[in-house]
Amino acid sequence: FFCCAEQCYCEGTQSSAGMTYSFEDVQTLVLRFEKCAERVVVNRNAPVKFNAAQRDLLAAAEKIRDVCIEALRGDRDLLQEVFGGSCELIGRLSVVFDEMQAQNLEFKDQRWDGCKNQMGSVKQILLDLGSFKPFVITSGIPESVEYPGVRERFSPGERVTLAPEVVG
Repeated sequence: FFCCAEQCYCEGTQSSAGMTYSFEDVQTLVLRFEKCAERVVVNRNAPVKFNAAQRDLLAAAEKIRDVCIEALRGDRDLLQEVFGGSCELIGRLSVVFDEMQAQNLEFKDQRWDGCKNQMGSVKQILLDLGSFKPFVITSGIPESVEYPGVRERFSPGERVTLAPEVVG
């Protein structure tokens, strides 16, 4: 799914029920969901902006809910291909739901609850298929830092410029 103004269209693999979705489509939706959630938190004390951000967040939740419903109705291999693997998409959605709960920003809306429930169903299918892996947020700490081409010894007073190469 990619949303542009009021139009939504899909690119990707055709599922058995006729709707199309791919990893890239769902990743775009999840990114939009994350950005909308961030706007909700940032605009918490500005009622007009908060309401607009909340409306956008619920619209994004609705689209994700619809994709999850389609994934559950369709081909299990496609579901595994899109949502399985590292299970990053499910994990990122869970992070948003957890953050909204921590900020006391749960929404009494069927789109919000539906998105949570359908996401949970997709997660359960992945568990049943043995392809669910808990999503781990990387800390951003590099594995190692190397200085290629640096001599072991320098003369006193010699100007040295080091260019680190970060791995990981």
